[in-house]
Amino acid sequence: MEANQEITKKLESRVKELNDGTRAMRKKIDELDEQEKGRGINKLTELVAKSYTVQVMGDFVNKCAVENEEFEKTYSSIEEEKKRIWEQNREKGRSEESEQQWHQAVEKEFKLYDSNKILKNERAKQLVSMLKDYSLEEKAMVAIHFNNKNFLNFSLNLEELRYIWPSNGDACVAAHNNVTRLGIESIYSYSGRERTVTGDKKAELVSKVIGKIKDKAELEQIESVKKERDDIECKRKELREKLAKLENELENECLTLGAYKAFETSNTSVEEVVGKMPGVINLMREYQSQKLGGCDTSNICFATAKPEEETAVILTNDMHYSGYGGCAYGVTCIVWKDGAKTQEYFEWMGSRDAERNTLKNYKEAHIESVEGNKVNVILTAEAGKSEKIFFIKEDLEKKLSNEQQAKFEAIVKSESEKILDQYENNKRAMPIDATFRGLKGTMGIIGAGANTSDKIIPYDKPEIIEQIIDKEHGKSVIVIKAQIDYCGAHGKQHGWYAYRITAEKTECIASETAYQSHLERGKEIRIRAKDLMAGEKK
Repeated sequence: MEANQEITKKLESRVKELNDGTRAMRKKIDELDEQEKGRGINKLTELVAKSYTVQVMGDFVNKCAVENEEFEKTYSSIEEEKKRIWEQNREKGRSEESEQQWHQAVEKEFKLYDSNKILKNERAKQLVSMLKDYSLEEKAMVAIHFNNKNFLNFSLNLEELRYIWPSNGDACVAAHNNVTRLGIESIYSYSGRERTVTGDKKAELVSKVIGKIKDKAELEQIESVKKERDDIECKRKELREKLAKLENELENECLTLGAYKAFETSNTSVEEVVGKMPGVINLMREYQSQKLGGCDTSNICFATAKPEEETAVILTNDMHYSGYGGCAYGVTCIVWKDGAKTQEYFEWMGSRDAERNTLKNYKEAHIESVEGNKVNVILTAEAGKSEKIFFIKEDLEKKLSNEQQAKFEAIVKSESEKILDQYENNKRAMPIDATFRGLKGTMGIIGAGANTSDKIIPYDKPEIIEQIIDKEHGKSVIVIKAQIDYCGAHGKQHGWYAYRITAEKTECIASETAYQSHLERGKEIRIRAKDLMAGEKK
């Protein structure tokens, strides 16, 4: 119908406009994130550590810097020599003379490494004696400064002070010895076999030491960086709030567009449906499925209505993943009348079936007649037509008062927070490489309590990805997504948990788990709040 097409065309234009707006907003946020990288806590720590260390240790700091620069230049010249010999060997073939030159270059590098190691140990001892009367925080800031200059081997060139202990590795042993000598071991947070100064701890150290810096120019620079960080965070917060509003409007418009388009194949006027029975549009918005972790896609395949009878029929395509047993396919027929509804699921291929039941694979529906609460529907499939009578039951559930509804909303909020806390795995961590496959040997054997990655990150925070609240009847269903494990071959493992919340109790009514690799291969998580809200097994 031309009228329908005109309505959907305007809505499509609005959706495009909102899409462009959200993309532009995300780009601005990304640009702010890039700016913040240069003004993060590590940058601030570096400024404070440098300023304070130079202030209290002057000549010693400069001496160490010169020595380190000389070592770096010598290392670079040896590396260039090795590279030149290697290229020469590759082009002209190996010879006894070039082989000898190569070994001499390698031997020279090892000798330099050993002498540098000896000097670093000597400097660490001098550092300890000089810091004898300083506070724990002051010692830590000095250690951070030397660590950033790659002179004390605290973190093996990482952004944060970190080492593994107990360990037989030379660098870790050296780091442990340095920390012990400096007397700053107690400032480290402990997690498993690792000791690390986290970002929060760095911020605490910085704030305690800033007041002891005497150089006015240095203090002004530090304050400037702090102000830039605060300004960036303020702008980012403002942009994120605007983005959230845009994304919410975009989602609403997309769901409405999906509902309107479902009427295009039937002779139903969208304008009449919106005018006489807006509840149908709201129902159709609910029945557009969410692929968990992905974008919204409508599973409504057909809709028709008789506005004069205030009756509508909606068909939805449903696919239900049943583990490694495969997928089951079916069609749900929803009949709506005067604000009440009923529905029936018709499975046309089971998860273990080899053949399809084409008679139940319904593509269209036609309202034959409406008599009171009885609706006669003709369902059309590839193989033919079927007649089905639906009886609409009145909503006999007792509705809560406004005061009771407010109390129930508070219960839902409180219970949701408790459930999120239950799945909080902030004490568990994994190598950052676990977010990808093909780890190039950076991870050890899972389950053996060992890994060799030098980048450790916490588990994903649990989040509520779906929530439906029927406050009039005191019922709610929420779906939680939480990381529960990881594996080098398959990436992160998440769990999806659905909870039904009432005033009387909160219970888990459905759950499913999947690794990233399984989702990428097409596994569908079919836990949907709206299905469970109705108490139906989908």
